[in-house]
Amino acid sequence: MTLDDIDRLLIGWKSRIDSAAAALVELRSLPSYEILTGGHDGQKVQLTGSSEQRATPALEALERAWKDYGIISTAYTQANALRRQMPRFSGVQQAIYQIHTVLNIEPLYTRMIQMFESGKAGLLEIDTAWKKLDSKIGDAVAYLDAHRGESAAGIPQLRAAMESIRPRVMTDPLGICAIFDNQIEPAFYMSRSAMAKLEQQRRNLGTDLLRARDLFKSLGLIREQNAQAFAERQEKISGRGAPELPVPSQRMTELDRRLTQLEGAAHSGPADPVCADLENLMEELKHLIEEEQAALDRNRVPLDLRRELRGRLSALKAKALARGISEDAKLVPLAHKADELLHARPTPIEEASWLVSQYEARLNGRA
Repeated sequence: MTLDDIDRLLIGWKSRIDSAAAALVELRSLPSYEILTGGHDGQKVQLTGSSEQRATPALEALERAWKDYGIISTAYTQANALRRQMPRFSGVQQAIYQIHTVLNIEPLYTRMIQMFESGKAGLLEIDTAWKKLDSKIGDAVAYLDAHRGESAAGIPQLRAAMESIRPRVMTDPLGICAIFDNQIEPAFYMSRSAMAKLEQQRRNLGTDLLRARDLFKSLGLIREQNAQAFAERQEKISGRGAPELPVPSQRMTELDRRLTQLEGAAHSGPADPVCADLENLMEELKHLIEEEQAALDRNRVPLDLRRELRGRLSALKAKALARGISEDAKLVPLAHKADELLHARPTPIEEASWLVSQYEARLNGRA
């Protein structure tokens, strides 16, 4: 090894040592490092739980890295001093060998870097947990402060959960982060969503009561139409299944009573129970309206078919007359029987439909 080699080696180690020093100092300047090690005043946080299990080996690794750095830095300083004191002529190779021996610190440097990276990862994990909790707990506390005195939307339970973790935020941030993420945060989001819905219901209570009354009136109108369709189908149609009954009058009376009670309670008591019951009642009314409309439509189907068959038969008879075959021996009995059934009460709708189809088929020469 030449003197130039030694100079290059010294320059290289200075760069590596300076870089390692900067990284160690930067990490040491983190508030979390001060908190965990006691910094200058020796007042350090005593971690517990999973945070202690993670931080202990991390801090030990960083301590080992600092010690290794001290050894490496001392070796460099010694080698640099030997280089400055190197004789010009005799003993140069002996000095080069000595410097090279002193700078045989590569394995130690590798271990220092490994210890640094391992310790840094653990320290930053704790640091990230504290920062994460600071933000998330801040949001939750602000939400709870904005809703003091609320007993709805799970707020008392959320407040109790927050109080239960508060003493351990500093001593076990990793464990509390897991509890917050898996238990408290879902409850917080559910509470916030429920509270937003409840506040909207409170604002819209008067309007919703009017909507509920309108829904009840709409149900009553459809029920009246279905009652008429039911009676007409029962009188005029047989077959195609049984007619579908309208909503019982007793059910309508009970719905009206519930709605009237809610209208009164909205002016005399707390709004939240009214909002909850009103939401359920409105959903029930909407469901009943859908069911009643469907029943009305199904009751009207055979009645509409009866009217359609009458019109169709009249059109076919007019067609037969235009062709000059209205008195055909095959057509007359079919027309007579179909007309008789379509004006009977009740009309056997399946038989009447078959007769009209037969009349049309024979008229068109298909039978």
